[in-house]
Amino acid sequence: MRRQTLPPAGRAPAYQPVRPASGGVPPAPRQYEPIPEFEPVEGPEVPVIEVEAFEEIGPGTTGPEERLDRRRSVTPVVAAVAAIVVALILLAILSNRGLLPDGDGFEPTPLTAQDLTAPEMPTWRPDLGDEPPATGPGRAFFDYVISWRLGKVYAWFGGSMLVNVTNRGSTDAYVDRVRFVPDWGPASNYSTGWGRYVPAGEEVPIGLIAFEGPPSVGTHTYTFTLEVRVQTVRGTWVRETTTTSEQQSMEVLAPQQASEYPTYRNDPAIYKEVNGLVRPYDTAVVDLASRLSAGLGANYSVYWLCALFDWVTSELLYTSDPSDDDIWSPPGDTLAAGGGDCEDYSILISSVVERWGGNSRFYVISQHAFTAVYLGPPTLDTALAVGALTRYYGTAARYAWYVDDLGYWVIADGTSSQYLGGLPYNGVATDIEGGWDITPTEYLYVTDVVPTVA
Repeated sequence: MRRQTLPPAGRAPAYQPVRPASGGVPPAPRQYEPIPEFEPVEGPEVPVIEVEAFEEIGPGTTGPEERLDRRRSVTPVVAAVAAIVVALILLAILSNRGLLPDGDGFEPTPLTAQDLTAPEMPTWRPDLGDEPPATGPGRAFFDYVISWRLGKVYAWFGGSMLVNVTNRGSTDAYVDRVRFVPDWGPASNYSTGWGRYVPAGEEVPIGLIAFEGPPSVGTHTYTFTLEVRVQTVRGTWVRETTTTSEQQSMEVLAPQQASEYPTYRNDPAIYKEVNGLVRPYDTAVVDLASRLSAGLGANYSVYWLCALFDWVTSELLYTSDPSDDDIWSPPGDTLAAGGGDCEDYSILISSVVERWGGNSRFYVISQHAFTAVYLGPPTLDTALAVGALTRYYGTAARYAWYVDDLGYWVIADGTSSQYLGGLPYNGVATDIEGGWDITPTEYLYVTDVVPTVA
């Protein structure tokens, strides 16, 4: 199995070998300090707008250089005790149940090529934006706040951000696009892809901006430009372009060398735990699967997967388990609660994918769990996957996946990635050509999802 990042058009992908599977008992998971709560940082005032950046501090760190790219589309979400809770869960699952052979001699049933169903890769562009209003001559005042979540940014590899706009004026606005203008590249390449209405007094998610990184590490600066249509007091609409006058700064990181770790396949206890909880026939899962696929074609496709991922990251609230309890929830409970932690998100994603007839895997690393979804066999034309994902998001991001003898598995980390195919928790760039790995982790458990509960 190897890791591969789908690069933006024109960039060659890099292949990295995954650690070979090994036996034995890995080290017991360490306890970690809770992450500190992030603080909103307001930029300086400018004549027409204000700028504010929301950043999150990563688990086990004390500085902004380890920013998480958790997506919360309207308001920030604090998961201050996530690291401790996940570590406790892993202690329970791995130390108490996952490493010793089951007494009943249970043997997991691995997926085979005959079991797999690949999603379609549509070549048509989905209609995800709002219809823009017609405009005429004139000028209008636009008072707004732009906020964004910035993930880790690596030299050459690049990064991404999710952008919101709050309309503080008394009339409605329509944001055609938000452009990210860094000090190293052409602004025209880095913008959101879909137009959105922003009613007066409301905050609206505008979308994802992905960008390639500069050739050098260290502090770099950037600004934003907004192309908007503003409603006048007479009810007509006019075009305006505004630019933030104060520069913002980001730290661009160097690629990292990942530490060695063993990979374990289909550990019996984890296999039984996960597959007993993935429930594609739960009525709440059936309803969600139907709603998310509506308007995105008649057949199971990458667009469906993107819609699922975006719904999970924007609509669910990250909620830690009680510190003295270890709960992996079935999807119905997660939906009823309106949130959960990393295992709950992963089980829900797998349940919906199974409902659509697709396939997924469940991954456990130190402190965390996430899902990856099957995209196609080893002969998959990766350009088709890149094209479909880019058409959906409207921006040329890097898309990370695992590759093995069965094919390609795109990362779907609902608590740590900003988009389907974003790097998982503790995912790092390992070279300037697009290689990636997970560090730190003491192990990687890979579990095939083959539901046992109807």
